[in-house]
Amino acid sequence: MTIPALLEERFGAPLAEPPVVDWQMVRHRLGTDLPNDYRDLADRYPLLMIDEWLPVLHPATPDPPRNDYGLVDLLRYATTQSRFVRDFKPSRLHTYTPGRPDGAEEVVPTADRVPFPIYPDAGGLMAWGMPENGSICCWLTEGHPDDWTIVVASEPDCWHYRGSITEFLVAVLIRRVRCPAFPADFPLGEDWQVEQIFD
Repeated sequence: MTIPALLEERFGAPLAEPPVVDWQMVRHRLGTDLPNDYRDLADRYPLLMIDEWLPVLHPATPDPPRNDYGLVDLLRYATTQSRFVRDFKPSRLHTYTPGRPDGAEEVVPTADRVPFPIYPDAGGLMAWGMPENGSICCWLTEGHPDDWTIVVASEPDCWHYRGSITEFLVAVLIRRVRCPAFPADFPLGEDWQVEQIFD
């Protein structure tokens, strides 16, 4: 699996070698492998901050973090923050399926709760990033890691994107779809930037 060309074009060439990821240790700590497209991303780039708003965490960010955002490594975030997804009380779940001819979303009521289990429960939501508005971006860890999809937990709207993390990033960043949990103007303009953060 490779990084989509559109992402590499917008992220640019790596500014330096990213921190080396011990993927066996990651598997031991999380109790699971991670999707191959994310592994490819983390092997090529460090921690990323998109448009000063959307982080894509990295498993090997130094501890304690010295970056301006105070962002920790993916392992610490996934194991300590996923449980806070339970605190959201969304009233609606939007589900977007890439490739649907009509491009329509399904919207169903959620009875003021996130309608998925939470990691480390089987098939639970595993957090991989917290945008600046306090929503939580997660993998829905059902099945093989390469089949995991993306859920953005927020309120009043929770969003399920039935694609991989790199497909999600492409779709949102080129505005192919709009995530209702994100600001309508994200990313801002055509000249948005991606910071590569090494510490």
